[in-house]
Amino acid sequence: MKQLMMLALFSVAFSQELKVEGDLNVTGNILNSKIDSLEVEIDSLKIQLLNQESLNTTLQSLINLLQSQIIQLQIQTGLADCNGVISGEAFLDPCGNCVNEFNLVECSNISDIDGNVYQILLIGEQIWMTENLKVTHYNNGEYIHGDYIEDNGEIYYNANVVNNVNEICPEGWHVPTDEEFQLLEIYLGMQESWVSDVGYRGTNEGSKLAGNSGSWTFGDLIENSEFNESGFNAAGKGWYDMSFAGLFFSQQDSYFWTKSIDEEDENKNFVRNIRYDNAKIRRATEHMSYGFSIRCLAN
Repeated sequence: MKQLMMLALFSVAFSQELKVEGDLNVTGNILNSKIDSLEVEIDSLKIQLLNQESLNTTLQSLINLLQSQIIQLQIQTGLADCNGVISGEAFLDPCGNCVNEFNLVECSNISDIDGNVYQILLIGEQIWMTENLKVTHYNNGEYIHGDYIEDNGEIYYNANVVNNVNEICPEGWHVPTDEEFQLLEIYLGMQESWVSDVGYRGTNEGSKLAGNSGSWTFGDLIENSEFNESGFNAAGKGWYDMSFAGLFFSQQDSYFWTKSIDEEDENKNFVRNIRYDNAKIRRATEHMSYGFSIRCLAN
């Protein structure tokens, strides 16, 4: 290529024939206008080359963008894991890390929209908060008007909050369903044939979930040998009847809302109840006007 360029250069730069005498002495008049014309051509070629490189860069950027969008679509549809690996097993932990295995050392707490920080715990294949929710805003920033009571560092919510289209738990978390509580109970040892029963079921799953021994002063719950074995740390914080000017009831009880509405009475949601005098755990439906605690579960 260089030889062709040199040949072209000499062909337009000289007005007469080239004569070789001895040691290749070149004679003839060099036409400056021809050289100028050649330089213009060269500059034009350089510009074209730069434009081509710019086009290639733009095309590569578009290809990279499309590949990224394809990967995100595969992740959203479940075809790929969070690393973009088709049928991969990696997942996002509650702290937003893409991992193959949940690690409490790397992810031990999360915060809500109000800045409250919560310890978290892996129980079976579920990741739970080990503290009751204390937020006063929905996750979209909207204030919770009239649907909670704050008392002694605890917040008691009615089911309007639980059933609201706006999520109250931090991003990546949610109010558990009745079925998700059942999975927790099965992991703690309850027979599957019992989980759909109402009333107190199981053996000592209530004791395993209970904790914060200072809030439970006596009874079968705290006296069970497996008290707080799970680390769930359910404390005896009592509850409110918010339909009657906020009447407070026993601190020797712990109630948790689920997001599951009773199909036979839409004014009620399923709940879980742990009580001082029973090592089992109670499944029931309660009116949405009551003020109970909320525990969030990772998505």
